[in-house]
Amino acid sequence: MPDTAAVMESLADRLRALLHSPAVLVFLQQERVLQLQAVSTEAPHLALAVRLRFHRNELRSSLEIAARAVAAGESITVSIDGASHFGEDSPPGVLIASPFRTSRSQGAILVYPRLASPFTQEEKALVSALAGFGAVAIATPNCAAWPGPRHRNCNTNFTRQRSTAAAPKP
Repeated sequence: MPDTAAVMESLADRLRALLHSPAVLVFLQQERVLQLQAVSTEAPHLALAVRLRFHRNELRSSLEIAARAVAAGESITVSIDGASHFGEDSPPGVLIASPFRTSRSQGAILVYPRLASPFTQEEKALVSALAGFGAVAIATPNCAAWPGPRHRNCNTNFTRQRSTAAAPKP
């Protein structure tokens, strides 16, 4: 089994860099409770502050948004004031929360708004697609080392996950 924490940390880092977000958080449901699995921030002190706030039960807004995305089963966007999440290091704007699901677990990726400009529809779709990839990577042994001839099933599983995520809800 791939190291779930490492896969999610890598995914959070890449999403943050691609979208120029100040912070990306990944929550994974363990025993019916969402737990902070990964944190990627522009500033190292902010990552430490986020983890500390989680341990002090001070990330209730983030946990609530993640739970809403998981319950909805599709990406949601939420307008936030910023300061209530991480203080001055969190600008106001629209946060993207994208759920993911495997046969064993579920969770959500939260991409915090950036100062420069709001996220586009394409960027929102990218978050959803990468959440699906992350789910496949943690659910399928050897996908973390993808690509390669040994990992053909990863591409098939990723395509299936992406199609399911993109399918309209009845």
